[in-house]
Amino acid sequence: MKGQIESAGASALEPFRASASAHEAPVFSEAWHAQALAVADSLVRANRVTPGDWSAALGAALETTQAEQDDEATYYAAVLLAVETLGTKLDGMDTAALEARTEAWRAAYLSTPHGEPVQLADDDAELTR
Repeated sequence: MKGQIESAGASALEPFRASASAHEAPVFSEAWHAQALAVADSLVRANRVTPGDWSAALGAALETTQAEQDDEATYYAAVLLAVETLGTKLDGMDTAALEARTEAWRAAYLSTPHGEPVQLADDDAELTR
């Protein structure tokens, strides 16, 4: 049974593996690119959003970034914006609360010594609940 699970898992991940050729570019140039798309996929697979919801959110985010250069960085910025938009709708959080939470985490990691766990200040922790 273990061998079956391992082989099934390996084949399921095959489309996401970097190409075998050393001359080809990796599938994702940044780990967070894959992570952002994985979050979106997880939301759809968990039936938290429909594929149409994801498509609409990504389309709107791409339109928002349309004035910017059409490249990989802009595309993944749109992916992240779409994930954030869907996340705020699911959590009932508004844009201002998301920005406050983001800033609280940014301040926390910038003030955390290297190698130490990042922790929010007590007053900022309320933003995450």
